[in-house]
Amino acid sequence: MATEAEIEDLIQRQSACIRRQMDRIAELEAENAKLTAVVNGSCDALQVLQKVYSDTSAPLSAVLKAAGIAVNFERARPPLLNINWVDGLAARLAAARKGGVAIVDGRLVDPGDPDYNDAAEIADGERNPCGGISPAAEDPDAA
Repeated sequence: MATEAEIEDLIQRQSACIRRQMDRIAELEAENAKLTAVVNGSCDALQVLQKVYSDTSAPLSAVLKAAGIAVNFERARPPLLNINWVDGLAARLAAARKGGVAIVDGRLVDPGDPDYNDAAEIADGERNPCGGISPAAEDPDAA
């Protein structure tokens, strides 16, 4: 039979083991709650990034990386606009209003453009599916 000291020691070890198990259960319940929140949609990737860069105990590298990724979703970027394209379009539209261009095959063609005469010939000819003039339209005697 076990002595009273051995029984006390056994009770102490079992109590410590139960405390460790209860602590681990509490950790797992907290993790389970976080995962359930993600699955239910109340927590998304942006919120996770915000939590990381707001955490004062997180390493600086993790904070900077999370903030760098999150900023693309938190702040709207100004639209990129190619000014040269807009200026060219404005000039072509102004010329079209003045009658300085022709519309051939659904595109604006400037008479100063070296392709202007070719475009007029193509407009009179028959187009093949590849976009060029069909041989029959180039040379009527070729058929």
